[in-house]
Amino acid sequence: MEFSVGTITGVSTVAGSGIGQLVVRDEDGAVRVILCEAAPTLRALSAMGVMRSDASLRVRFARGARVRLAIDDLGVLASLQPEDEAPAGDENCAITSERR
Repeated sequence: MEFSVGTITGVSTVAGSGIGQLVVRDEDGAVRVILCEAAPTLRALSAMGVMRSDASLRVRFARGARVRLAIDDLGVLASLQPEDEAPAGDENCAITSERR
């Protein structure tokens, strides 16, 4: 799996659908909208400390977080982890797609 590095500029999810979009600016400055599975992506972002909930339970995302990610052959987010972690096998990624 080939990894790339980028900066999160936004995240959106559709309630009840399980689908989300991760917006990332890559190292060349291009903005990419990447489809993702909402729940695993939100859990990974929370584990990385780039997501927080306020008292009204609205989720806000810290823009500017640097991440290492991989996209599968269908264009869906396959792996997401903090930039400072060395890319490793799927078992060490914060999120890993179930599709193989």
